[in-house]
Amino acid sequence: AREQKKEFYAALPKDSGFVDLTGLFAEWGDRKAIMDAAHYSPNFSKFVAQKIADQIDLSALKSVKTEDVVATGIPKIQYP
Repeated sequence: AREQKKEFYAALPKDSGFVDLTGLFAEWGDRKAIMDAAHYSPNFSKFVAQKIADQIDLSALKSVKTEDVVATGIPKIQYP
């Protein structure tokens, strides 16, 4: 199981859908980032969101007809 985990984590950066957040705390510096055990500061949240947005290739996203999906984004199933 450990070997599988090593392989899994080694393969992540090669996946085009992977967003590497390693080092964000170091890049943020000594400013307050964590409010409590479950919340980030509003400014750090914006910082993280921008870092993720910067790595998304919007031209690669496919448009989806809204009538073809439900609120979860899962395609509707057509039953006979």
